Amino acid sequence: MGISYAADLMVQVLAALHAAHALGIVHRDLKPDNLIGRASAAGPAHGEGPGLRLGSGRLRRDGSPAEEGGFVFGTPEYMPPEQARGETVDARADLYAAGAILYELLTGVVPFAGSTASETLARMLTRAPWHEPPRRGSPA
Repeated sequence: MGISYAADLMVQVLAALHAAHALGIVHRDLKPDNLIGRASAAGPAHGEGPGLRLGSGRLRRDGSPAEEGGFVFGTPEYMPPEQARGETVDARADLYAAGAILYELLTGVVPFAGSTASETLARMLTRAPWHEPPRRGSPA
């Protein structure tokens, strides 16, 4: 994927996040599967841009932690460390996820990946983010 295409797409994702955040909504599970819409072959700026799927049950206006019954909700590859620890998150959690999506768009890999959700979370909580430069290959 080209850099300008990825940048155009992310500008639209960030605009959708801005609208949600202005309403006091924090998504808490932003990931590629929750981006909806179509982009034309000319690029996302020329087609129907992405929106956000907001029906995940992780949307809260009260700032409460993204956990219920001792389980943290979200997708490990895209959640920030504070969400993984079950702490209260705000709009910055969505910006972290957007950065992880952009990284994946440009490199083809997520910033942290493990063979299980637990391993992914452990790597994210114990390693520096993106400690391998993208041009060198897959970050650990």
